[in-house]
Amino acid sequence: MEKLADEQGLRTSTFVKAEVVKMARSAEPASEDRQRIYIDVTNYRELSGYVEQKHFGSIASFATFAMESVMQRNQLTEAQKARIGKSIN
Repeated sequence: MEKLADEQGLRTSTFVKAEVVKMARSAEPASEDRQRIYIDVTNYRELSGYVEQKHFGSIASFATFAMESVMQRNQLTEAQKARIGKSIN
């Protein structure tokens, strides 16, 4: 546990709490509009520092903001919207 926590730049107790929360949330039933995404971040310390300095709250909220920003700049064409069956703004 200590080694895994170290790799993620966390204290062991924080790492364990995060893993327990992840497991509990993964047991929740998924819905069409809400899914959980798990990714490994190789530059976690740098990203964590950036999020803290820019007051985004958490890496998850920053990731959501970043994805929405990219989607706004790179909107789907009408044909792409039709293929997925709904409009994404």
